[in-house]
Amino acid sequence: MSRSIWGGCLILLVAGFVAGCGGKSDDDLVKEQLTIFNQMAESFEKVTDKASYDAALDQMKSLSAKQKELDDKLNGFGPERAAKARENHKGELDQALARVSAAKKKAFKFSVKT
Repeated sequence: MSRSIWGGCLILLVAGFVAGCGGKSDDDLVKEQLTIFNQMAESFEKVTDKASYDAALDQMKSLSAKQKELDDKLNGFGPERAAKARENHKGELDQALARVSAAKKKAFKFSVKT
């Protein structure tokens, strides 16, 4: 009987350890943010008319929600650790954000139906 209790405890301990290690690192979260920024840019880069502009805006809503979720998770590591993770990818983040900004600016001309 005692043996089965210890066996059960061991199984729970291993399961808890594996589940605890399954979370994403701060670095993984920043990389996912980069992916989302690039998806945002791609969406705006495909705009050719008012309809595709509206479709891009709809996609932005979904991507922005994912971005906020990732940002909340990253901030959950604490402000210093989150800032360090962002700093480690500063060049990539700056490049991705510049791409989004340029694509959005270019696509904006299709925001008004002519």
